Amino acid sequence: MGFYPAQIQALKALWQAVHGATGIPYEAPENQFGKTSTKYVQDVVYGKFQGIVSHYHCSKRKIDCAGLDIHTLIQEVKSEE
Repeated sequence: MGFYPAQIQALKALWQAVHGATGIPYEAPENQFGKTSTKYVQDVVYGKFQGIVSHYHCSKRKIDCAGLDIHTLIQEVKSEE
């Protein structure tokens, strides 16, 4: 189904605010192809990753049912700054 453009813009604005207030880097867990990982990432759970993550990065029981491409959106945020 996807997201409405207004939802994507609000998410990117939230990431910008969080980044500005906390310094959390514009990074996301990636797979071997340089795309957003859609799987559990052990480094996230053990606090060895700093960046933007989703619920499925923290639990083996979660999936990304909406297809949010965090990596691409982060690149857009970076280019907008």
